[in-house]
Amino acid sequence: MAIGVLGVSRKLVGMLLDADLIVDDVKANLTAIKKEVPNVKTVIEIGGEHAKLLTVNADTIDSVIVSNSCLVETGSFLNWLVKKMGLNIDDVSKLVKKSKNDVMLMGKCGVFLETEITQKLKDGYHKEDILVAVSKMIATNYFNNVIKSKKIDLPIVACGGVARNKTVVKELERLIGSKIKVFDNASLMGAIGASILVRESGKERNVGLDIANYNISTKMINCRKCSNNCCVVVVYKNDKLINTWGNKCEAGRVM
Repeated sequence: MAIGVLGVSRKLVGMLLDADLIVDDVKANLTAIKKEVPNVKTVIEIGGEHAKLLTVNADTIDSVIVSNSCLVETGSFLNWLVKKMGLNIDDVSKLVKKSKNDVMLMGKCGVFLETEITQKLKDGYHKEDILVAVSKMIATNYFNNVIKSKKIDLPIVACGGVARNKTVVKELERLIGSKIKVFDNASLMGAIGASILVRESGKERNVGLDIANYNISTKMINCRKCSNNCCVVVVYKNDKLINTWGNKCEAGRVM
């Protein structure tokens, strides 16, 4: 057995777990997808924090476009809405089927949209109608901000947690004009890909996930070696320095 780690905090978590392989999310997702669709040309990835578009040529990634605009085109906004409504994320697909009315949402920024939705819920708008409107907005924002005028080659595969939202996928299919392949485990494609890469690496050892017994501590260091005056976070595992972040230049480098 061996350990592979991916995600935003993969480097820190990898150090904590003594991971055998720290995997980039893009590579992990594509690895899993190509096991099922070897000739995939386009990957739509909409996760909790980021939205990406991957164009693929054989085994090579031609381009990766990452949205740096608004969270309204990611899963975090949908999660906020689901919690606001007192629902579970798994309830969404069933509830949206009951939608009968179109809801116009004017806000484009997440902050203003939250205020608008809160007011509409107070005014008695149905939850299912608002969920459909937000799902379509996520798809539209992704299409306008990430895809833009880029040529989309077939076949297309969608992954990430938002790919489980059939309303988002259906709206993207309408905007793109093509069918999108979505697997039942779309939200787990990264983890599956990381597992495949670890297995292919040939690394194997006895693994004990005794992280609960680790002594993890942090402290802040104010670096005064230049005008940036950075606040550097220093992480220790069992009193051993394992990671730092926060320095803007080499003068503040601790490790």
